[in-house]
Amino acid sequence: MSLGWSTAYAACLPGVPCIVAKNSEDNKPKSDSGTCDADFMNQLQARAFLEAEREAVAAGVAIRKPESVLELSCADQLTNVLGGGSYSCQAMNDLHFAARCNNVKMDDYFFTFEDLASGDPRKYPAGMQCGGTQSQQAYIDLADNKDGAYVDFDAVQTQLKRFDPAQRCGNAIVTGVTYVYEKSKEPLQYARTYDVICMNPACHYSTEERKCIK
Repeated sequence: MSLGWSTAYAACLPGVPCIVAKNSEDNKPKSDSGTCDADFMNQLQARAFLEAEREAVAAGVAIRKPESVLELSCADQLTNVLGGGSYSCQAMNDLHFAARCNNVKMDDYFFTFEDLASGDPRKYPAGMQCGGTQSQQAYIDLADNKDGAYVDFDAVQTQLKRFDPAQRCGNAIVTGVTYVYEKSKEPLQYARTYDVICMNPACHYSTEERKCIK
């Protein structure tokens, strides 16, 4: 078995990797919500396709069987049997040998995507080689976003500066969530405030002082 489809589609289809540059009119978001990055989804689909194709090829290497049971039965020799002749099926003998002696032979089945793009490891049955996988270099480039040609990524905004090596607590970071807390017991009062986090270890947020403290 081998997965595959043509890369010549004019428009990209849902769930199918599409070899087009980023921001292409052929690969528009399939949702109107504004939350779907079609280019990034296309990259994920290319990666999933390559992974699935690799599993299918690895299974084809380990499980050596023809596409039809008729190929194992030597159907063309059945006429000899019906006419009183002998029956000898080398294909079935080969299958029995492979099942008993070869199927458990653990070669290196952990192929890279590049391995499968450059050659097909499925060599058996003899004379029935598959002739190539669907792991094309174009899919690999898309999955890897080679040279940034397929997906634009937003710049990562870190808060590493908040980690103060001097172990000072630093400023609190507001999460945007609010909650109600008990402000006092006598008299009993409640107040609403923003949830915040303190980045440095051993620091916590004081609602009274409204800052991170140790």
